[in-house]
Amino acid sequence: MFCSFCGKRNDDGAAFCTSCGKALNSAISSTSSPDDFKNIERAKENPAVSVKRKLNIFGLISSIAIMLSTFMPFISVNIFGTKASVSLMEGDGALFINIAAAGILFSILGKNIVVTIAGVLSTILFFIENSSLTSKLDSDDTFGELAKTLIQKEFGYYLLIISSICLIIAGIVGIEQKQKNNL
Repeated sequence: MFCSFCGKRNDDGAAFCTSCGKALNSAISSTSSPDDFKNIERAKENPAVSVKRKLNIFGLISSIAIMLSTFMPFISVNIFGTKASVSLMEGDGALFINIAAAGILFSILGKNIVVTIAGVLSTILFFIENSSLTSKLDSDDTFGELAKTLIQKEFGYYLLIISSICLIIAGIVGIEQKQKNNL
């Protein structure tokens, strides 16, 4: 008989699938007609494969969001009604775009370790970029303190950190899912 969950052939009368461990109460008998085997293709749609696809899509979307965040305003300063904003393209935007491109590529390929590394690199680079922007204003004078209060974090700032964390999560969950399926 065939498992209705993973499509693996099992001994007739077996209670559980030898591949996925699911109960074989709704299995397709090996003595069934050829028309019954059309259900095997549907049965091969393993839930683990569905989770893997969702994780790949989640990593892909996170990587695209990292790429988009480099073009959006990262921080801005509003002085007397005049607003000036800075995007990452005026700084280390190319690094973020390369990391995001790696995240996209390896999310599609399902290489979760590299996806996790891309997320970690993006997060580290985010904090380096953030500290470099604020360290320029670190001084003991009142101008530096006043300038710090005038800086506003913009949409690109929040999108970048959230997307970087999501990319890490997608990679780690993908690694755990793969280890779970290999056991």
